[in-house]
Amino acid sequence: MRKKLEKAIAGTEKVIGRIKKREEKARAKWTKGYQRFLQASANLAEIKNNTTQRAQKLKNTILSWPNDTIELTKERDAARAEIAAAEAKLQTQRTELAVLLERLGNIDRRTDDIVDQVFTLNNAVVSALRTRNEYLTANVYDMLVDEDGTLHGQVTLTSTDGLRRVRALVNTIARIDTTLAREAKAHIDAFRARFSTTTDNEADETSRALISILENVLFERLSFKVGPDLYRFITIDIDANAFPELKQAQHLLRHSLRSEKTNSYIRLWKRPSTSEPWKEVKLS
Repeated sequence: MRKKLEKAIAGTEKVIGRIKKREEKARAKWTKGYQRFLQASANLAEIKNNTTQRAQKLKNTILSWPNDTIELTKERDAARAEIAAAEAKLQTQRTELAVLLERLGNIDRRTDDIVDQVFTLNNAVVSALRTRNEYLTANVYDMLVDEDGTLHGQVTLTSTDGLRRVRALVNTIARIDTTLAREAKAHIDAFRARFSTTTDNEADETSRALISILENVLFERLSFKVGPDLYRFITIDIDANAFPELKQAQHLLRHSLRSEKTNSYIRLWKRPSTSEPWKEVKLS
């Protein structure tokens, strides 16, 4: 719309320019005709014999002027009327463009205000969440870890008046310390080497059970797979005298496990009185 109006304004300005040139020519023709009329009148007045051909030509110029001035004035006035109409149209177009530019300016300003405000509010939200998480990390999440390093999934804190409750939760992932795992694997390889010299008939039930577990624990004989069989292996009671290699491997694997916090979040509840049920507080 803006380009269309600007193009229309440019067109109207060109039209006005052309009409003004016509008006200037009409004025110039009138001025030239009027000067010829005056000159003819002056020359005729000086001629003593008015019957000569020159005198007759001067008389014709003088007599034709009243009609010529009417026609030239009409031509000039018509051009001036066209100029006035075109200038009125131009003013209307310029007014429409000014209104449009103001409206577009308001839209742009509103758009910028919205973008600025949303970014400001988002920064405030991000800052508040960061502040909250930093506080939880410093004051709450340490409550999830026992003295032996066990990481629990959540902890619930209730205000002394029993009206507000905070529950902090974490998602965890179990990892194995590679250095300790390599040492444990060396002991397990030693056990497997010793067990390989024993036939299935000579192997007792416990040995066969341990071998079965190890088949599930070892992953492609290169690393350990964290899962139920690994936890079963590190928790069973192994005879250190009968299986010293596995006892040492069990000890190393037990200490190689690491629980890492991968995500943390909280839940909030409140209630008007202790006799009423808890209602969760929306966090977003």
